[in-house]
Formats: sequence, structure tokens, C-alpha cells
Amino acid sequence: MMFNNRQDAGNQLAKHLVSYQNNPNALVLGLACLSFHTLVVRKIKSPQNPNLSLGAIAEQDIELIHADLIGLLDIPNDYVRKELENQKTHLAKQAKSYHISERLLYQKHIILVDDGMATGSSMQVAIHALEKLQVASIHLAVPVASRSSLAKISKEQITCLFSPSFFEKISDFYHAFDPVSDLEVIHFLNHSSYDLATI
Repeated sequence: MMFNNRQDAGNQLAKHLVSYQNNPNALVLGLACLSFHTLVVRKIKSPQNPNLSLGAIAEQDIELIHADLIGLLDIPNDYVRKELENQKTHLAKQAKSYHISERLLYQKHIILVDDGMATGSSMQVAIHALEKLQVASIHLAVPVASRSSLAKISKEQITCLFSPSFFEKISDFYHAFDPVSDLEVIHFLNHSSYDLATI
């Protein structure tokens, strides 16, 4: 299964989420700007492969590090420490730009959207951050995910359109997978509404 781009993937996901359409307490949060609001999550990137996540961090001081993977790849602790600090700096900057009031999220039914899950690190830290904010429920929605990432978050309600037996990287399932700039995210946020009327 292939998606033309993130917008195509988002449109296909939306068809599976129509039950939330008239729910005033439902809110869509995008980790990769597929949607209306953004929860800031940063990946800890591997030095050999920037698409490979060694862990992730999120707002609310949430941190997840894959120590077993770091050991397996023999990545120096000094690199991990510097990369962690670098991503924390980016996180703080983006959180300020994309700020969402915590009151907006309290007791909401959250549909948490990303363009795909490889290791599941970003989703895991996002879930922990949302749980700290006392949301009512979390429904994950992704176009494509590795089977191992789905197994890590099996307790959540999940909508996944495709989970192939072989999974290397998310971009393999998109014809176009260009990076999303901060300016694009801010533009989408400024032109979004607080409901699901456009699904």
C-alpha cells in the first residue's frame, strides 16, 4: 500500500474516524502535521541513519531511550548525550511556537495522528505526555506502522491502515515524503479549527 503524500494519508485516515465528527470533546493532535493541532515530540536520531530513532522526548519532561538499541549499534554515550541536549533545545523552541493550552486538552478525547510508526518511540512519549495532562482517552491513528511498534502500544485504541510484514522506514510507503517546515506547521495551526468539522 502506497500513499501519494501526507495529505492523501490523512484523508484516508479521516474516513475511519467519522465517529468523532460531531463530538465537541474530540480533538485531533498531529505529531507530523497531518492534522489540526500539534503535540511536540522530538526523535533522538542515530548517527548512522537519521531515520532510525534511538528514543524520543516530548513536552511534560517525557523521555524514552532505547538503551538496548544504542548498545547493539555501539553508539557512544557522548553522542547520545549531545543529541539529547540538541533535541531538547529544538523541543523548547517548537513548543513555544506551537503552544497549546493544557486546559484545551483536559478531559478531551484525543485522536493522536502521525505519518507512520517505525519504532513507536514518538507515539510512546506522546502518550505519556497526554496521560500527564489527564485527557479522557487516546485513539492513535497512523497510515502505516511496523508490527513491532504496534505491539508496544497495544493497550491503546489504534487505527492503522497498513502494517506490512517487512518495514524499514516510513518514507518507503509514500510517493512524496518531503520534510515539513516549522513555517508550514504554524500556517496549518493558524488556519485550523477546534473541532472535526472538516473530516
